[in-house]
Amino acid sequence: MKKFTWKPAEIPNFPHVYISRFGLVRYLNQQGQFCDSLGTPNSAGLMQVTIRNSKGTIKKFCVHKLIGNCFVPKLYTGFNCLTHKNNNLRDNRSSNLMWCDRVLINSRNKKTIKFIQNKNGLFSTSFIFNGTSHQIKNQNSLEQIKKKYWRLQTDLVSAYYSEHFDFDKYIKEFDDE
Repeated sequence: MKKFTWKPAEIPNFPHVYISRFGLVRYLNQQGQFCDSLGTPNSAGLMQVTIRNSKGTIKKFCVHKLIGNCFVPKLYTGFNCLTHKNNNLRDNRSSNLMWCDRVLINSRNKKTIKFIQNKNGLFSTSFIFNGTSHQIKNQNSLEQIKKKYWRLQTDLVSAYYSEHFDFDKYIKEFDDE
């Protein structure tokens, strides 16, 4: 069984909120008992918790931001966005979260991806990453083009960040925590 270590979330006016690196939020409910929650999905699919403080103020918090602020180190001060490494917005384990910038967030936005099938039944797509246009053409199946698309996205993102950061060192330090 996993051992949970709880860290205070350090939210002003919400003193009884604690965070686990496994994606759980613990907070004091109105009856004075602690509740553990993974949250519920908001309209964007991100998990959130609704917490009431002792003064009756109700506020919603995104779980990934609470976890990220407590457990995920920032590589660079310009990284002010959190992303889910596996693209699963419900997986808020600290090991699945990474601070990044808008370039990475925009490159991983599934809502902007369009796969087009031509009259011959072949699939293609095009997208812009960091100001440069990229295309993938003439794939036999939707599954095949999606796989190539995500592989190319991963390679582009890795190349983009490797210019500035030693990710192997970062991941080793992160795993050692």
